Amino acid sequence: MQILLNKIQNNNYIKRTQNYFNNFKTPMGGGKLSPLACDTISFSASRRLNSADMKHAPSEKVCMIAAENAEPARFYLSLIFDKYIKPISCQANSSTKQQRTLFTTKTRIKSPASIREKVVSKYSALTALNFDRLLDIICDEIKNTFNVNKEFDSNTLKSDYKDDIDNLNYILKELSKEYISYYAVNVTAGILRNNGFISLSDLSVYEIEQKYQKIAKIADTKISEDDNLMQLPDSTTSVDGVKKYVNDIVGGRIVVNRNEDVVKIISAIKKAVNDGKLKITSIEHYVPRKDKLPDNSTMSDYSYASESQLNSLAKLAGCQLMTIPSKTGYMGIHVNVDLSNPLFYGYNSKFNGYSGEIQILGRDVEQLKEVEDLCYKLKDRKNAINSVYSDFKKHFYKYYNEKTKDDFNEYTYALYLAQRLNSNKNKSKEFPSIADLGFEGRVNPNLDFNLLRKIKSVGDYKLAINQEEQKKQAGKDNPVISSIKGSILGTFQN
Repeated sequence: MQILLNKIQNNNYIKRTQNYFNNFKTPMGGGKLSPLACDTISFSASRRLNSADMKHAPSEKVCMIAAENAEPARFYLSLIFDKYIKPISCQANSSTKQQRTLFTTKTRIKSPASIREKVVSKYSALTALNFDRLLDIICDEIKNTFNVNKEFDSNTLKSDYKDDIDNLNYILKELSKEYISYYAVNVTAGILRNNGFISLSDLSVYEIEQKYQKIAKIADTKISEDDNLMQLPDSTTSVDGVKKYVNDIVGGRIVVNRNEDVVKIISAIKKAVNDGKLKITSIEHYVPRKDKLPDNSTMSDYSYASESQLNSLAKLAGCQLMTIPSKTGYMGIHVNVDLSNPLFYGYNSKFNGYSGEIQILGRDVEQLKEVEDLCYKLKDRKNAINSVYSDFKKHFYKYYNEKTKDDFNEYTYALYLAQRLNSNKNKSKEFPSIADLGFEGRVNPNLDFNLLRKIKSVGDYKLAINQEEQKKQAGKDNPVISSIKGSILGTFQN
């Protein structure tokens, strides 16, 4: 298989791996595979969007339909908030005799652009997991088949020959299913042979070919036993497929100022479950990594609720509670829900089958998350960035790169932790600075989140204007959606 080098002729990685690909043929002399253009090659194992993944992206029209048809599910979630959450969100102030808001709620539907990006990102993550398993199988079978000169496993390959393995993972996404295992065997064996891990000198070309085919068949069999490992759940190009890939097309958020209010919120959610109004599928509790905690602090300092409180909710709902060490520093509770409803069964179920996510987090964390979310998308080279943030994008890429990313990510994590314990979080308009967190000289001042928030605010203003115009143009719900909403509302009033 030939890789074109017209744009990166002198790239040492391509030169080193070209031997593996040039000699690859499909099984039993089926001819060489079509070449890949060099600008489709990925040199990173991150979940960045690339052309091999983008061919599985749903169309803009499909994503627009998925967003439009999610309105009844969003409306249902908003009624859950109205009935169970909002009544406990206010407290009488004895001194002023006025109502004080303890926490706020809101619901939303992902934009079509964000839905499209999320599908591709999820596809990339799933195929990466599948590839890891395939590589494990192939390495084990190669060791059982050929003379081994030195020990190796899939982890050795992924760490010591990262570029080669990343490129193999990428190219597999371009192949038809029948070629995946054989191609992976061919290239993996080539990497091992060229780096002295295995010896093939005592075998003829025909014998090597036969052994490659045998290993590929074993891999195919084990993949099949693993519930079609390389097969993804549903087509990414249909509305139904989009619904299954993106479990947060509909979202709700509860923003709190005090931990004690989370206890009340959990109790309210329990009541909704008991009343049969809310179906929880799983709970994710995002907590800091232990090695990131500052001295003299504990996990409980940062948690919104105790494990026992969340376990009690999970037990009632009959779902799994997952405690997840945060990658970025973000902390929160995500309650994943099934928003299917018998009232949505008509109309070919196009309004049914939606999942949702209820986020519970503090105002302190939300303030930072609003900016960090945009940075996160840009770091992963995701395309669902609204054009109103073009200035932010240009500024961020000017200072964030391979050399600066590690220090910036550490600074981001430290800022999340500091923001979580900010005693003046309701009044402070500034995040702790780079200097405050001990990153002066390590992180460029142009990446200070205080500055990033100011730049983002210009885009926020433009976005608000655009959204207001879109609301005016959109007008009222279509008659079908309005009818469904009326039926849903009736179930909450009875």
